[in-house]
Amino acid sequence: MLSEGWHLPSDEEWKELELYLGIDTSDIDKTGDRGSVAGTLLKKGGGTGFNALYGGYHNSCVDDYGHMIWEAHFWTSTITHDYEPIVRIIAAGSGAVCRINSICHDRSSVRYTKDRNAALTGN
Repeated sequence: MLSEGWHLPSDEEWKELELYLGIDTSDIDKTGDRGSVAGTLLKKGGGTGFNALYGGYHNSCVDDYGHMIWEAHFWTSTITHDYEPIVRIIAAGSGAVCRINSICHDRSSVRYTKDRNAALTGN
């Protein structure tokens, strides 16, 4: 159960974080790998406190787990007009943050964020 005052971040909230971490505004809406440092900063020991771990994901299209140990896949709360979730991928061998939409992604990791009003009031 999710605690009051927290939510699954949207694609727009992820973009805010990525801009802060140095992804160029001209790349922020693109799919695929973007930036060259933001992914490194989000990894365990990257200095931001995010500390992404490489849990991979479950590919529901082929009913198999994949990319464990070398990629972290994170849900956003955003769904495309084609009903595909937007996912972020942070890979061990890359400094980029990958932005994709995929109907096959299942059982990806989640990283909740504090509601803005709760963060401002200290609750």
